[in-house]
Amino acid sequence: MYKFILGFATILLSFSVSARELVFEGYPEKKITLAERESIVLEITKEKSKEFKVVIEKEGDKFFWASRENNQLIPLQSGFYITYVALNGSGYIRVVSGMMRDMYEKMSEEEKQEGYLYMEHLIHTLGSITYYGR
Repeated sequence: MYKFILGFATILLSFSVSARELVFEGYPEKKITLAERESIVLEITKEKSKEFKVVIEKEGDKFFWASRENNQLIPLQSGFYITYVALNGSGYIRVVSGMMRDMYEKMSEEEKQEGYLYMEHLIHTLGSITYYGR
């Protein structure tokens, strides 16, 4: 019985220690693909945006790009933005933060439609894919 209780307590502790916290979740509305000889701009529907959502999670003091193979990220604060840069060089996510986010929440719906809350930039071979969304 003692071994069972000790084993159960160990399992519970491992879950609480390794739990990840959601830092940011965004849904893209625009996709820009840039290649050597062409660029394509696409508007993304609300339904389709669920497939391309961006998710940033935090575990302890480390950040992860959960929606992109759990690549580790380094957060860099600059003015009204936090830029999460992938350690493996695959891209970054720039998010409106703090006071700017509060200002955005107080805007009218029309004003909100004029701007974005984040951009996700992926480096792909010699081109890139950039998503803009809220």
